[in-house]
Amino acid sequence: MSKTKSASGETATIHAPALLALAIVFANGSFLPNMAYADEDSINLDTLIVTGEKVNKSAKKTTTGVTVLTGDVIGDGDKKDVADVVTEAPNVISSGSGATNIRGVDGGGAATGVVSFISGSRPRVSTSIDGIAESWAGYMFVNGDLWDVEQVEVLRGPQSTNQGRNSIGGSIVVQTKDPSFDWEAGIRGGFETANDHNRYQLAGMLSGPIIDDELAFRLAIDGLNGNGYIDYDYADGTDKAPWDPSEQTNINVRGKLLWEPDYIAGLSAKLTVNHREAEGEYLNFVNNFDGHKLSDYTLTMSDYTNTRYQDSEVNSFSTDIDYAFNDALSNVLSISYSDYHASFEVYPDNWPRKMDLIETSTTLENRVVYAPAQGHLSGMVGFYLYNSQKDLDVLIEPTENVFNDLFTSDDETTTLAIFGEMTYNLLEPLDLILGARLENERQDRDFVASAWQDAPTIDAVEDETMFLPKIGLTYAVSADTVLGLTARKGYNAGGATLNSDDEYYTFDKEEVWTYEFSTRSTFLDNRLNVSTNTFYNQYKDYQALSGIEIENIPEGYSYGFEAEVRSSVTPTLEVYETVGLLKSLVTKSTDENPEWKKNEFNYAPSINFGLGLKKYLGLSWSAGLDANYVGEYYSTINNDEDRIAGDYTVVDLNLTYSRGNITVGTYVNNLFNERVTLSQSSYSSWFDAGYQEATLGAPRTIGMTVEYKM
Repeated sequence: MSKTKSASGETATIHAPALLALAIVFANGSFLPNMAYADEDSINLDTLIVTGEKVNKSAKKTTTGVTVLTGDVIGDGDKKDVADVVTEAPNVISSGSGATNIRGVDGGGAATGVVSFISGSRPRVSTSIDGIAESWAGYMFVNGDLWDVEQVEVLRGPQSTNQGRNSIGGSIVVQTKDPSFDWEAGIRGGFETANDHNRYQLAGMLSGPIIDDELAFRLAIDGLNGNGYIDYDYADGTDKAPWDPSEQTNINVRGKLLWEPDYIAGLSAKLTVNHREAEGEYLNFVNNFDGHKLSDYTLTMSDYTNTRYQDSEVNSFSTDIDYAFNDALSNVLSISYSDYHASFEVYPDNWPRKMDLIETSTTLENRVVYAPAQGHLSGMVGFYLYNSQKDLDVLIEPTENVFNDLFTSDDETTTLAIFGEMTYNLLEPLDLILGARLENERQDRDFVASAWQDAPTIDAVEDETMFLPKIGLTYAVSADTVLGLTARKGYNAGGATLNSDDEYYTFDKEEVWTYEFSTRSTFLDNRLNVSTNTFYNQYKDYQALSGIEIENIPEGYSYGFEAEVRSSVTPTLEVYETVGLLKSLVTKSTDENPEWKKNEFNYAPSINFGLGLKKYLGLSWSAGLDANYVGEYYSTINNDEDRIAGDYTVVDLNLTYSRGNITVGTYVNNLFNERVTLSQSSYSSWFDAGYQEATLGAPRTIGMTVEYKM
């Protein structure tokens, strides 16, 4: 038992054993909802398949805390991109940078914005779409949309053994829909309004055979255009921006080919080509300047506050070749290339003025998978190669519209890894899990701060080899309940950067050992699924931001509990419930910041929980409710009281009418117009006392979609 100060400032007593006790209660089914079930007419829940651990398996057979989002959750049209739905998972919240934070780990890494450019700081939560890892440049410039997506997986806790780089906090795995050998077509039109600003969606899809039962294609196009929910004002003496600061345009075009020739039994080859672009507003900053409150959803621009207009795009190509030698043994080869271009301009034209980033990456991964229907042994072994070239120019405009370099960077990263995981049946109910990854990463950084005094430079090569083991046991208590216990190691790379005195220095890699107890249970003939995870993370050299410098916190920990309940209460009512509990603490701080000791991690709310309902009304109508609460948390590791965020409840409603091929959906997100504070900061040294900035989620949003599918 320990007493700690929470983000609300109150002293709370923490009973760590209570988390394990709560998990055991869930496992035994005694914490079930008090509901009446219709025995004869109830509908069984779908079996969810997890792919993010490199071997397809049912969610019941995984020990990792994972949420699999499918169907109406991602396909109704009330949510537009991946970041909108991943917070359905317990202990998962959004951040102000567009990153996803999992179990109190800032998914965007230790630094955002200009500091991430200088330091080369990396994300801690990886996101992949159709197997291609998303690039990260301090902010999420180009989002992944949800049109024509098959499923989204949110894997919580370090995934370094299977996913490798940039996944010490977890990973998000998105799979879009594959080509079909039967004809499909669909079109969607949508409209939504928030804070008197409107956005419009137009999307289409076509899929079908080119050669019957051998070669098929799929083409999906999605466009979103309009204005974000932030208003923009101008302080005295500040001219209006040369563009509409709230304007947004997003386009996603994806094409796929699937080849499964009859004359080569067991072969499946898929080509995916994707183009995404985003133009206009991408930040959701507001301030309380010049008479405005944060809840006014207004950013007042001045010499010290600005907005940005982006023009970014991603072009990617991937090939997946799957060959089944027999029913048990297969080989999976994936080759991908991504060309990522992110750029923005700043207004008013304070320092810096413009950013231009080009990153090209090539990935090759090959896995041999052994998964017999019967037998004592299953598993996979793989090889991974990754190379990234990154060119960065951050510019200033001193006179006569001539851009000069503020700083430039030319970086190359090469990663080589071998990895594997096996499950061996020791006894009839007891399985042993063994996994490991041996990964070498080489970073070559060439950074020049051209406009700074004495033009400081970084010319460094960082080379690191990591061994990342995983070990676990699963025990089948019965055909309906499986218990799991695992230990695994995760890491995120260090780097080289400049400190506040323009001096070169390095920061170390960060590491974590995670110990996790899991339960997976089904009840009432698979009409009720209960999953829980109780975890403890021991961190070493956790990266944290102090001013513009990244420091390594020697020691810290977090522990918590997660539960998900999915139930088919009646043939016409589905219920989804989640709860996440979390405690984090810095146990040993740095010499430069001794006050961090006993602080909480940033973005680490002590509680969040959710409730979802789906009610079918007759043959054509359905209604849904989704409510999510996020507790208070600090926006920085300093635990400043004026940088507290969170403590919000968001309630979403939707009503859908389907008849034949036509579906009409209406929705209200954030029904009670709650102020969703994702992060908050204070700059009283520049402004009067009490000045604050914040990144806010969307206010009440009302929308409608019309969809035709055949």
